[in-house]
Amino acid sequence: MRLIVCFALLGGAVCYAQSDAITARAITRWTKCAESGSADCQYHLGIAYIEAKPPNPLAGIQWLSKAAGQGEGDAQNRLGRLYYRGQFVTRDYARTRKYWIAAAHNGIAAGQANMGLLYWKGYGLPIDLEEAFAWSELSAVRLKSGAVQRDQILAALSPEQWARARDRATVLAKECRPATTFWKSVFNWLDTVGPVFEGLMLVGMLVLLVWSVVKNQVTALRKRFRRTT
Repeated sequence: MRLIVCFALLGGAVCYAQSDAITARAITRWTKCAESGSADCQYHLGIAYIEAKPPNPLAGIQWLSKAAGQGEGDAQNRLGRLYYRGQFVTRDYARTRKYWIAAAHNGIAAGQANMGLLYWKGYGLPIDLEEAFAWSELSAVRLKSGAVQRDQILAALSPEQWARARDRATVLAKECRPATTFWKSVFNWLDTVGPVFEGLMLVGMLVLLVWSVVKNQVTALRKRFRRTT
């Protein structure tokens, strides 16, 4: 049991070190591209700085702001979340709305659901259940939490309000850009889970190494036992 615990702790420590190394490599990888003006690279660089251990929120927010200024929807949504939560910045619902509505119009489902949340709960805005439903409805096809939020709001609407809210959702769908492309979503997902997979691969290699050593020792002991008998 002690041996298993030691291996688990060692694996966790290696994963942590590997994760830090991956973050450093990500920052190095994205910096040159971001400096060349790519909004996508600026977004990924900003995320790398914010999620680093320890984080560098000043650099992260600067790069996210540059990406958002170029219309990068994911950067706009992330900045809105920072101001909504008051994470690394002073909570500011006006800026939250500024970034989330920009992300929503850029086709980011999370931004659309977040706009629904602001109107539903009245965060920095007058409560407007019809507008809340419309934005949530827009996100529901691609975001499970958006669908759940939409259904909760629907329960509070009268049939007349629901009809108006659906009409408003149709108008918003025409105003907003098409949804994020499939491949961009795939690449963003891979960029998020990549460090996890690398860490798991490292632990797997460690386990195989330990198994190889143990197996060799057992084989050697068997040979000695046969000689003595």
